[in-house]
Amino acid sequence: MLTSKSKLNIALLIAVAFLVLIVVYKPGKDPEDKYQISKLEKSSVNHIRLERIEAEPIEFTKLNGKWEMLSPFSLATTQINVESLLDLLDYNYHAVYDHEKIELKKYHLDKPHATIIYNKQHRFDFGTTEALNKYRYLSHQNKMYIVDDYFHHRILGSATSFLNHALLPEGSQIVEINLPNLNLKLDDGSWQAKPIPEKFSNDQANELADKWRNAHASSVVEYKTGTSIDNISIHLANTDKPLVFELLKNAQVYYLARPELKIMYKLTKEQLRDLIKLPAAIAPEQLENNASDAKSDAKQNNTESQPTPSPSS
Repeated sequence: MLTSKSKLNIALLIAVAFLVLIVVYKPGKDPEDKYQISKLEKSSVNHIRLERIEAEPIEFTKLNGKWEMLSPFSLATTQINVESLLDLLDYNYHAVYDHEKIELKKYHLDKPHATIIYNKQHRFDFGTTEALNKYRYLSHQNKMYIVDDYFHHRILGSATSFLNHALLPEGSQIVEINLPNLNLKLDDGSWQAKPIPEKFSNDQANELADKWRNAHASSVVEYKTGTSIDNISIHLANTDKPLVFELLKNAQVYYLARPELKIMYKLTKEQLRDLIKLPAAIAPEQLENNASDAKSDAKQNNTESQPTPSPSS
């Protein structure tokens, strides 16, 4: 026969088991994705179009796993910026209304502020915001959703804000550099210079080529005319035509422009200096000093790494 203490223990065990069931299975709780606006999978999207009232449309396509801009510029993009345009597909909503039961004009959805279209068919129109919580009104498939306003600003930026800041395509192999008053041409692994600078070395040319390969502008902007200083051309392996940059100055700022692409890369003075002149040659005596210093540092590091003998007892 159960004692009062045993009955109490059993009751407590049943209560604990009941609480565990509530925590694990959450009866009565809606699935987390019940209020998700769209079931479109991010991985299935290979085309994005942005439409804005006060700006030109922007289109992207995914080629070989990477996003490229189709218009208004046909150029490589910063992948993370374009990928962020897919986040809307994960968004949940606070409320939803059928179009038939609302006046679209009241929410500025008759003439949307902006629109994003995935795969040329999944359209999302952005209206105004409500006054109290600043939620955004969003139209999709004949319904109006009320959502957090975390996304709208992403599709309002300039087209150039999505472009890659690299001056050269990824993996470029430079075979010729034409700078003002200097030509460098790669011939059987060795750089030939015309005219030949004083104390010229292959290392200098290699360093300059590396700087071009790794060069990223501080920003990319739409092309505007300015004071044209000179042209610089970079010839890449396995290409027929060189990439030609117009070096220009506009309002005390230097740019390397690609007029045919309608863009220009903004550079700091330090960046420009590193790209239009050879790095300083290292004198032979400096090479000897560097080698001597390296040996000295290595010897010191080796000494410091040796264990200290313990005193004998």
